[in-house]
Amino acid sequence: MAAADKALTGGTGDVNPQQLVLNAIQDNALDNPSTSVFALPQAIGLPTKKGMAAVLELLKADVGFSPGLNLAEVAGIFFEMIMAVGTIAVPTPSDATTIWVANVAKFTVVGGLSVRQSIFQKDFTDGAGHGLLIAANTMSIEIDSIGSLQTNTAHVRLYYRFKLVPLPEYLGILASQTAGVTV
Repeated sequence: MAAADKALTGGTGDVNPQQLVLNAIQDNALDNPSTSVFALPQAIGLPTKKGMAAVLELLKADVGFSPGLNLAEVAGIFFEMIMAVGTIAVPTPSDATTIWVANVAKFTVVGGLSVRQSIFQKDFTDGAGHGLLIAANTMSIEIDSIGSLQTNTAHVRLYYRFKLVPLPEYLGILASQTAGVTV
């Protein structure tokens, strides 16, 4: 294993990203928020060193939303997706565990469309290639809409790898991602 690979992954050698595909569905056409909870991959069987723990390192996410969204011009947020770490009943943008909020369309006033996209990409890495470390076992994805009057779907593709971190760092990550979460 090259020294750069070891520094990037903490010694796991898991340099190339793996992919996890999730489909979060808004379970009705009444514009009620719907939350889907997904189990995240675990590093079971990954050899670790004494005093180290393996965590999931989220590198990137691609999200495509259901086609044919009804773009009725309604003041306020039309359609959004909130991605949070852990099992959250209804995540909000201000939750400590929220890692991404994507707005497909937002109408500030009738006739004033400010954002309209159907495919989003989020890069969670810093300039050195290190991603967002996740110690939680689950991820919650909430879909909310106003005026769509249809069932909506977020097709999510996560790019991740596993990384070894010192046990105290792991406990800090876990504590920060479960603050205020009741399971």
